[in-house]
Amino acid sequence: MYLVIQKGYALFGIGDTKEEAVEDMKEWINKDSELQDWTPTDFESCYNSANVGQMVLVEATKELAEDYDVDLGGE
Repeated sequence: MYLVIQKGYALFGIGDTKEEAVEDMKEWINKDSELQDWTPTDFESCYNSANVGQMVLVEATKELAEDYDVDLGGE
């Protein structure tokens, strides 16, 4: 499972693939946001090195799931 997170703030997308997570995020952001044109390669992929407020696309971990209230389905 992949997550699109604005670090320190909110979860914006969830998906089984990176592409699905990005598409889910696009439903929740402003239609005129530059993020509407982003693909998975445009995101920071390391949560720990990202700045607070930066959008990241990461594989879900138990810690991130707890921090952002995500159900990992029994993992």
